[in-house]
Amino acid sequence: MIKELEEIVPEEGSSIRILVNPNLSDFYYWHFHPEIELVYIEKVNGIRQVGSHISAFNNGDMALIGSNIPHLNFDYGVRGSYSKTVVQFLPRVMSSTISDIVEFTRTNELLKLAEYGLSFGEVTKRIVGERLKVLHKKEGIGRLLELISLLDELASLNDYTLL
Repeated sequence: MIKELEEIVPEEGSSIRILVNPNLSDFYYWHFHPEIELVYIEKVNGIRQVGSHISAFNNGDMALIGSNIPHLNFDYGVRGSYSKTVVQFLPRVMSSTISDIVEFTRTNELLKLAEYGLSFGEVTKRIVGERLKVLHKKEGIGRLLELISLLDELASLNDYTLL
């Protein structure tokens, strides 16, 4: 497998890139990028391939993938309709924002664990997924604050598996 470096360009005036329903189901895209990626795909079954980890997911998936970890697009081979949200941001966005603030200790720990890739459980997908689906509607500092809040909630729910 040849992995490709994906070049990610954040939206103008933002340090975050959000993709709503990018459809790559017919495209095998084994890739990596320096950005951390939070992926939520709803109500479908598929294959999760993050680093050397390969497994099936059922009824959707939510994963947090650290910087430069090779991964397959989560909708590869998926048939039928589905909803997918992808949020990408450079590690420095969070490190420069929250790195030395005690209130962000668990969020920082979550981002360190993302270096291995994380998959989240059903409860987390349901709770955080709904908020993640509307993140693209926020702008400016509101978008960044909501992303920080989402990451904090992911950390507080403690409902993840290391990949």
